[in-house]
Amino acid sequence: MTTALKIRFVDNLSRLATVADRARRRYLYRAAAYVRTTARRSIRRRKSPSAPNSPPSTRTGRLKKAIRFYVDQARGLALVGPSVDVVGPAGAEHEHGGQWRDEHFAPRPYMGPAYELTRPKLPDFYRQSF
Repeated sequence: MTTALKIRFVDNLSRLATVADRARRRYLYRAAAYVRTTARRSIRRRKSPSAPNSPPSTRTGRLKKAIRFYVDQARGLALVGPSVDVVGPAGAEHEHGGQWRDEHFAPRPYMGPAYELTRPKLPDFYRQSF
């Protein structure tokens, strides 16, 4: 007695690509939001300036609110940082140091340290996105 073996092939590659693309987008949004939140939490509201090489202080809270993120779907990357529309060049000058009213001030980085603090957790976000 012979038995026939039937094999049915289902092409799910397009569905798999859709699931992977959705997971990549979810990862980028979650990772960028996490870096943004960490950077915002590092900035304290106080009247006195912060010490050099520590996160900047803000009097009004505008610098905290100016930190935004943008996800570019086509390139698969996320940008996180202060919006020039809200605080002008002050965000970059705090990060790298700069001039204000003819006076040079030391850098008060907040975006770089926020990324370094969150970087070990980002692979977990990627795993959870699937």
